[in-house]
Amino acid sequence: MKYIDTYQVFESKSNLSFTKQPRKKDAKTDVYNVSKSGTLIGQVKWSSRFRGYLFTPTADCESEIKDFVKDIMSEYRAAKKKSKD
Repeated sequence: MKYIDTYQVFESKSNLSFTKQPRKKDAKTDVYNVSKSGTLIGQVKWSSRFRGYLFTPTADCESEIKDFVKDIMSEYRAAKKKSKD
């Protein structure tokens, strides 16, 4: 089997691009950089803990994503509590 030494870029419909990174020595899975309009927003890589691939945002947008998740979780809990009353 011949391995590809060049990068592979996958384009999505929403200006996201997924760039396959070269594997580190002895790595079993691939890592993809995720860019939106030319700006790196994170990586897709294997997580043995979750037994699958996951998206890891870059540090500069991570806090914004965490705040968003906290907000929607608060709304969800408030709606759930209201429906119980």
